Amino acid sequence: MRKRSSKISNIKDIISSRSFLFGIKPDNLYILNDAWEKEMSGFKNYFDLAAVEKNVLIINARTSVAANEVRIRKHEIIRSINKYFKNKWIKDVKVFVRNF
Repeated sequence: MRKRSSKISNIKDIISSRSFLFGIKPDNLYILNDAWEKEMSGFKNYFDLAAVEKNVLIINARTSVAANEVRIRKHEIIRSINKYFKNKWIKDVKVFVRNF
């Protein structure tokens, strides 16, 4: 019988690896959530933050009109969110219309 080799890592090694959360720091997610609440609170009824993929915000819009508003304000949204980070983390915004 062959001996199975197992690669057991401690939690510090897992968190510090690039593959953990796709390279996104957990602290940045907390900051992003707070920044989103502060900057986009007036638009809660129209669109919401769905996900982050590397350095792209994924936004769900409730209507096509709201999706167009996000596309028009794309650079404004990026600028207002990035002011909460040391480095400009968010580079792009993708918007999808959520069907109910």
